[in-house]
Amino acid sequence: AVVSTQSTGMLLDIGTTLFVWIGKGANDAEKKESLVAAKEYILHDPSGRDESMVEMLTVKQGMEPPKFTGHFQAWDPRKWSGGKSYEELVAQFGDVLVSSVDQELEKYSRKYPYEVLVKKVVPEGVDVVNKERYLEDRDFLEVFGMTLAEYDKLPAWKRIRAKKAVNLF
Repeated sequence: AVVSTQSTGMLLDIGTTLFVWIGKGANDAEKKESLVAAKEYILHDPSGRDESMVEMLTVKQGMEPPKFTGHFQAWDPRKWSGGKSYEELVAQFGDVLVSSVDQELEKYSRKYPYEVLVKKVVPEGVDVVNKERYLEDRDFLEVFGMTLAEYDKLPAWKRIRAKKAVNLF
């Protein structure tokens, strides 16, 4: 069964494997939403399957393995891959083209030091509008002079002012 989560993501359920296909145009919020949708899909599976019975994999547009593309009769394996076969992509990038849903979701809950988040380009999974939420606890306290819980109690305008003052806006 193919379940579209959005125009930027899709779930493909082949029984023992659930693929989460992520389009190149997906932003971080859409990627995370597609991953969460996969977990919810299995959680509410009427057949009784659970996460221990299903391999949940993330596939990025242009890096689809034959195990995924084989379920689409008219799939052109070179359309989004720059004309490269899957084998050529593996040779170029290594065997990291497919990852587990849990590995991908972890990117959205990771904490980072201040020095990483103050850069213009932040790690994948970091919401650039809320960079402060990805600060390690000790760095948050040091940078803002308060805990995240205390920060959350501030009015929105004070939170924005505080983020600007420490270059996290």
